Amino acid sequence: MVDLNILSPTEERVWNCLRKAKGIENAVTSRELSSWLGIDRRRVRATIRSLREKGLPIASSSNGVQGYFIPENEEEADICRRHLLSRVSEIMKVVRALDHSFPSNDSQGALFG
Repeated sequence: MVDLNILSPTEERVWNCLRKAKGIENAVTSRELSSWLGIDRRRVRATIRSLREKGLPIASSSNGVQGYFIPENEEEADICRRHLLSRVSEIMKVVRALDHSFPSNDSQGALFG
């Protein structure tokens, strides 16, 4: 369980908006959150990243329905898992290409295979 008392004021405002976005059908975009909260989209995304790091279950998708949401079931959590794993896969392709072209002993690719 996450101690909500440790949230910054901005984190608390973003979390309060996201708590209303239960289920993928209620997903909200960073643009919507930015407009509602009066903060720029970069700050919205950074705040969501911080909330996730604190253990709050904020899912996202960019396939079909776009935006952030609180999963209501395993299927919705899986949508987010697949989305994130796809991003990891694409990032690793770039890392491998860089490693191949510019080998280094301290390469990140060595960490991830």
